Amino acid sequence: MFWGLIMEANKRYTQVVDKPFHISHAAMDTATGDNEPCQVMVVVDNKNFLVCTLQKNKTVQMPLDLYFKTGENISFLTNGKCNIHLTGYVDPEFDDEDGEEEAEEEEEVEEEEKPVPTKNKRKLEAAKAGKKGGS
Repeated sequence: MFWGLIMEANKRYTQVVDKPFHISHAAMDTATGDNEPCQVMVVVDNKNFLVCTLQKNKTVQMPLDLYFKTGENISFLTNGKCNIHLTGYVDPEFDDEDGEEEAEEEEEVEEEEKPVPTKNKRKLEAAKAGKKGGS
């Protein structure tokens, strides 16, 4: 499932993670700000981490590989005059609990419906015929 956050300039976004998610990309909204660099910061355990620096006419997008797990208290913020779009996805294993149950049920059904291979079926029929004839 898609995850995204549009961060406005110089604002802080804080949350306690309820479903694990991955941030894959940061992109600058070039319609905002000026030619000065914009820093994307992540705060984890009360420590500020610079994730990337974006600037018009230089680097307006940056691939990321950030994973946040359930229960983490995190914040995102920008330093600069531009809006930044963070995009990624919710961890598929935690995306839809009902979907997981359905997938497990489908696996069980598939196991029950496995056809008997032809070779074994012929051997089984021959063995049954031998038992009937010998009785």
